[in-house]
Amino acid sequence: MEKERREKNVNAHREGTLRAGARPHRRETSSHESSQNLTQIVNDFAHGLLGGTWNETYWGASLSKKEQVARKHFRVPDGEAIALILDTTILGSCKVGLALCNTGIYYRDERGERGHISWKELDKFKVDFDGSVLTIGDYRFLSKDGKDLSRLIQKLQEEL
Repeated sequence: MEKERREKNVNAHREGTLRAGARPHRRETSSHESSQNLTQIVNDFAHGLLGGTWNETYWGASLSKKEQVARKHFRVPDGEAIALILDTTILGSCKVGLALCNTGIYYRDERGERGHISWKELDKFKVDFDGSVLTIGDYRFLSKDGKDLSRLIQKLQEEL
């Protein structure tokens, strides 16, 4: 069913019946289903890159290296599934960065601001990468992986 919905949206874009900038209608999903969808999208995207390699980003089996410290610094609640962690610190302390979770993005940006952006709220934020800075609205993250992550987050804006 999900595949059919994507194909319908792709066809609508090709035919011009989905206006530019419009977000396709999203169906409501359970937390468990959303977590599975998020994990699948992240895994598919990462494998689509050159061997799925990133410098500062942890996903799949590599999550265990950073999960506890990311939960602490980004204030990700226990029980919240994490699909991807971006650690933008130089020494790898994971004090700054973000975590893509089943309810949205938990973060601590370069200014030390912490918060949560739900997947529904994410539509209101501009996601961009400029040289070495990933921006989500006013939140900035210095990142070597920012270009790919900005594309991934934009994809998640459309799919979740």
